Amino acid sequence: MIEELPTSAYVILGLLGLGLRSGYEIKRAADESTRHFAAISFRQIYPELKRMQRLGLVRGTDAPTGDRRRTLYQLTPSGRAALDAWLRADDEMTVELRHGGLLKLFFADRLAPADRLALIGRIRDHHRRGREALERSRPTAERRRDRRGERGPLETLAFGLELHEFMVDWCDRLAARLAVESPQ
Repeated sequence: MIEELPTSAYVILGLLGLGLRSGYEIKRAADESTRHFAAISFRQIYPELKRMQRLGLVRGTDAPTGDRRRTLYQLTPSGRAALDAWLRADDEMTVELRHGGLLKLFFADRLAPADRLALIGRIRDHHRRGREALERSRPTAERRRDRRGERGPLETLAFGLELHEFMVDWCDRLAARLAVESPQ
């Protein structure tokens, strides 16, 4: 029985399930994909890789590039089994939304109407930029689908795009409503 693993470990196992990677490549891949719904930091990656090596879930192989040390990691059969068991598990799928703009909006009644509208505009612009950034990752997700048959990255990309689009529209509706309720 494998000890309970944190979400960060499953991010790493999942990314290694997509192919051999160094710790740096894991971080880069996470920043381009899963960070939008399951962030992971460099501070988490290397300790998790060491622990998962100790547990027999991953194997590291030295692969220096020039004078630089580098280790490439891959899943072991136990690591593939742990990833598959987690994917099949009927556990609680927690949803945690951390949104600095919404937190500010919650307390924004103390501001003048123009300042609240400016805050809503900043939230809207944040999501517009987020949508644009995600759209730039579409070619990579499409290549993965076309070359490797991986549909998950493209489906989660669609979710992210729709979420940002919802937030842009929601901000527009909220700003219009507040402008009518609190004319300048």
